[in-house]
Amino acid sequence: MQQYLQNKKGLVDKVFNKVFDKYDLMNDFMSLGIHRIWKKDLILCLNPSIGKKLIDVACGTGDVGKLYLDATSKDEEIFCIDPNRGMIENGKKKLVNYKNVKWILGAAESLNVEDNFFDYYTISFGLRNVKNLDKVLSESKFIMGPEVKKLEVSLAEYTKASYCISCSSGTDALTLSLLALDIGRGDIVFCPSFTFPATAEAILMVGATPVFVDVGKNTYNICYKNLLNAIEKCKKEKLRIKAIMPVDLYGLPANYNKINSIAKSFNLHVIADAAQSFGGVFRENKVGNLTEITTTSFFPAKPLGCYGDGGAIFTKSLDMKEKLESLRAHGKGKGKYDINYKGMNARLDTIQAAVLLSKLEIFDWEVKERNRIAKIYSDELKSSFHIPEIPEDSVSAWAQYTIQSSKRDKVISFLKDNNIPVMIYYPKPMHQQPAYKDFLLNKDLSKSSELSKNVFSIPIHPYLTDLEVEYIIENLKKANNLFL
Repeated sequence: MQQYLQNKKGLVDKVFNKVFDKYDLMNDFMSLGIHRIWKKDLILCLNPSIGKKLIDVACGTGDVGKLYLDATSKDEEIFCIDPNRGMIENGKKKLVNYKNVKWILGAAESLNVEDNFFDYYTISFGLRNVKNLDKVLSESKFIMGPEVKKLEVSLAEYTKASYCISCSSGTDALTLSLLALDIGRGDIVFCPSFTFPATAEAILMVGATPVFVDVGKNTYNICYKNLLNAIEKCKKEKLRIKAIMPVDLYGLPANYNKINSIAKSFNLHVIADAAQSFGGVFRENKVGNLTEITTTSFFPAKPLGCYGDGGAIFTKSLDMKEKLESLRAHGKGKGKYDINYKGMNARLDTIQAAVLLSKLEIFDWEVKERNRIAKIYSDELKSSFHIPEIPEDSVSAWAQYTIQSSKRDKVISFLKDNNIPVMIYYPKPMHQQPAYKDFLLNKDLSKSSELSKNVFSIPIHPYLTDLEVEYIIENLKKANNLFL
């Protein structure tokens, strides 16, 4: 095999040494000009923007590079790599008016370039001629590829948000949003106590102080009365209040009319933690388009999940979009080593973007199925358990279907004995966590404490069969009757 590959390489080199000066004409003849059409389509798919770097491997005479520069700016920096010196010399002549093209003599299998330096990697006909395809793929850069931009456009269209900025996780989405708003040391951010740690964690990561707020017993979302009391208390103590970070727990969007109104009254920013509610609706508007900044997560367990970590931020502000794009890439400006902000490494993996694009195609159906199953649960269990409250003007994404029982441990044990999986989200609220014992500016958190003792979540996903749903309901009713 190795001998075959070496022979193939020698043959390819010999052919291109003979035809480099007629390469463009030969391509036109052999493809009937079609190669020019798909190269233009490739650039449309990339949808390149100013300040992004391209590496075109097996570049030939630089057709793709030229189209990329024409679509952005002649002053952009691109890298064209080809193993044939004659091809490169012809390419230099073709692109003589483009001053920032870096021509490199080299093979696809051994790219002598820095990791994570490029935003786009392209390889065309050259892929069929490489002697080690696996190695080419391993050398490719799979961060912020063309699928990422396509996903951002698709998610913005789906939510009707002005802009979507993808990132590496839901936690990073929260952190980036706080950084973009210049929230840091000495600033107060209000968030629920009854939530996953990432919400408060992001606040601490930027040096700000979380003030925990209680939640409603029926919706599990932020309690407006408790929020107002906490704000007034902080103002009396002359603390610098900066933002509210509500959490759409279990999939239900919070009441953003009330939240936005409170925020406006006190000149506060709103960062919605919608890690569990993507796909939900509030007053005919989808999550992502309900407030100043919305973040979400694509962790596999979320309503729209990828095959690893992933997240996104939605905003109406172009300035915020551009700042977030910089912050997720170390705070860089136009050049890689032009650092405009104290940023972080929080870019989305291209493979995860590709997964999400495929799953987005059936996402509306999945949300509808979740809601269909949730309605069956609610109709059948309302006389036995404390079920979640869904306002008439809202649609939950149903990340979890969570009910309450004072006999929770016994009910869970019974369900597990009958092979029904159960989870508790969350057995201890944030204000009771050891890591947050020094941040108890608001101690009126009784509902959060109560819920942590009583809630449990039963299976809900679009692929549950009617028989499985029926079986779960039947055993829940049995458990309730046993432990009355």
